[in-house]
Amino acid sequence: MKKDDAMMEGDKMMEDTVMMEDSAPTRTVMIHSSNWEFTPNVIRVKKGERVELHLMGVEGNHGFAVPELGIDQSMSQDDSSIVPLPTDKAGTFDFFCNVPCGKGHKDMRGTIIIQE
Repeated sequence: MKKDDAMMEGDKMMEDTVMMEDSAPTRTVMIHSSNWEFTPNVIRVKKGERVELHLMGVEGNHGFAVPELGIDQSMSQDDSSIVPLPTDKAGTFDFFCNVPCGKGHKDMRGTIIIQE
């Protein structure tokens, strides 16, 4: 086999793998922010699972931050946004509101659990 043939064959195999990963279903997790809570406040997913967080501002202006996963998103009332959730490492990750929003601000917390 020529060197170019091996590379082409390898490239095709990589393309097939990417196509398979791209066809995996994406799970959507809805998260509502209101004064002064996130619903749900515990999110469980599997490592490697494709997940999008659909953030919905129900009441007040808030933020959604998960520093360990590189997420820092603001949310306004009646606004929504979709944020991909990196699931490449297992663990427990805290999320919280990072926009000062009033007397219950410190209570706006939750946990993302990425299981093996």
